[in-house]
Amino acid sequence: MEESRSPSGLKDSAQIGFAEIVGDGVAAGLIGASAVALWFLVVDAALREPLFTPSLVASAVLKGVPATADHAIDLSMVAAFTALHSLAFIAFGVVASWLVDQFEHTPDLPLISIAVFIALEGGFVTATKLFVPDVAEVIGHGFIVAGNVFAAVGMGFYLHDSQRHPEDLVAATPR
Repeated sequence: MEESRSPSGLKDSAQIGFAEIVGDGVAAGLIGASAVALWFLVVDAALREPLFTPSLVASAVLKGVPATADHAIDLSMVAAFTALHSLAFIAFGVVASWLVDQFEHTPDLPLISIAVFIALEGGFVTATKLFVPDVAEVIGHGFIVAGNVFAAVGMGFYLHDSQRHPEDLVAATPR
């Protein structure tokens, strides 16, 4: 029985199981969250105080505190941000893993990374404009874009290499 394909190259059923999709998504999400966290740890250590960014974002989102450049670090907010940020990236990673699995062959790395970047950047810009518009100004838009690039590339590498499409395995097998 042959699997049906849509004109876009997407297939009608998954190539790998649900557990693998979720596992790959969790791993990809943690890679993305870690890339952003590490990036902002470096930026904060160089320009402000270490842990400034997660404390600022969590305080603005969870407490409604206005974002200012003289924000005082609150370690409970850093912990809360780390948990929420990781969960958001895990959920995003599971969706990304599922989407990559829907293709007949694993998409090329640049395609995965660009799609992940566009989704991350679009999601962040939308969320900040709606809920905490002053946060991006304090953090710096360029630093946010760079963090999302690092996350997208890391997640793209993982999702590209972790997908186990049978067609990819057959093509990679030496004859």
